[in-house]
Amino acid sequence: MMVQFRSLLAFLPLMLSSTAFLLPRQATTTQVYKFPSTASIEGIGIRENGQILITRMDAGEIWQYDPTTKAAAKLISISGVTATAGIVELAPDVWYIVGGKYSGGANTAGSWGVYKLNLNGASPALSTVKVVPESKLWNGLTKLDNDTLLIGDAQAGSVFKMSASTGKYSAIITANSEMTPGGGIPFGLDGIRYYNGSLYFTNISKNTFSRVPIDASGKAGTVVKIYSNTPGDDLSFDSLGNAYVATNLQNSVIKVDAAGKITKLATVSGSTCTAFGRTEATKNTLYVGGGSSVMSFPVTF
Repeated sequence: MMVQFRSLLAFLPLMLSSTAFLLPRQATTTQVYKFPSTASIEGIGIRENGQILITRMDAGEIWQYDPTTKAAAKLISISGVTATAGIVELAPDVWYIVGGKYSGGANTAGSWGVYKLNLNGASPALSTVKVVPESKLWNGLTKLDNDTLLIGDAQAGSVFKMSASTGKYSAIITANSEMTPGGGIPFGLDGIRYYNGSLYFTNISKNTFSRVPIDASGKAGTVVKIYSNTPGDDLSFDSLGNAYVATNLQNSVIKVDAAGKITKLATVSGSTCTAFGRTEATKNTLYVGGGSSVMSFPVTF
């Protein structure tokens, strides 16, 4: 979640303190695409054809970057939405996006919802799944199963589940102390990813990375903390179970193994999100959103 912290630089020492990294030689990053400096990239989704979908906290829009033409264009605007956040694919080229009203640090509670973007036709097809009055500030989004989404509320410290087909929703975790904001920063639960039976999540204001078991019905277990000394934003996993976490104001991407060991991989200014390429040529390439740029670097695993 980048745009919020442009107005919260006073908290930078809190987020940078007590950090312990292993420091191998860092990867060299490549700039994939740069928006105007006012843009605030929040999420990226990689299509099977290699094109990159981009959400922005400064606009109610979804953009697409084409690596063949090296150009980006706006795919769609969402009416009544001023910020787009988490993005996930549930079926081939059927994507879901979190969106709501957020601008210049001002958030509108109750405006957040989930939108469906179908890219299988001749032109993008957008529809509303559900706007949720109980939402405070939704951000993270991940897939529980082929019809169920999990959504993180950064302000409430809660997790919702939602049926993609019906829009039926419920809170499965409410105001959990490991997810609520802390340290004077009004954003807690940030990046979320469901992997191997657990929801992995960062708390950007408490500098923690944790997991909580969630069964097929959406019932949550007890939170297990993985680390508590490094800020984290959004994340992705490789095939071996290593997490790749964007650290936002710490301007880096880190790898976190199953034991919680942190390795700094690359420097990326204002990193907010990570995603692996999906083509044969890019399957070992990690794409990173940060500030107004999409960056990439090779990963060996």
